[in-house]
Amino acid sequence: MDYLTFALILVAVGVLLLGAEIVLPTGGILVVGALLCFAVGVGTILYNGTAAEATVALVGLAVGLPASGFAAVAAWRRLSI
Repeated sequence: MDYLTFALILVAVGVLLLGAEIVLPTGGILVVGALLCFAVGVGTILYNGTAAEATVALVGLAVGLPASGFAAVAAWRRLSI
């Protein structure tokens, strides 16, 4: 398996874990797992990839993580009683 495929799979698993955290009340355990998946995925790209791949990964994480946090909080407010 290529390092880039492995990193993208880890990022996708992180996104799924964040989505599951909205529905399942795990007390933040899935968020910790998602952050670890993001960190290992981006770390893999930083270690094995080129400078352009590392830049895209870091910018994508810097934009995507706050955006997903905003979406999760907005969804949580709609779901809360």
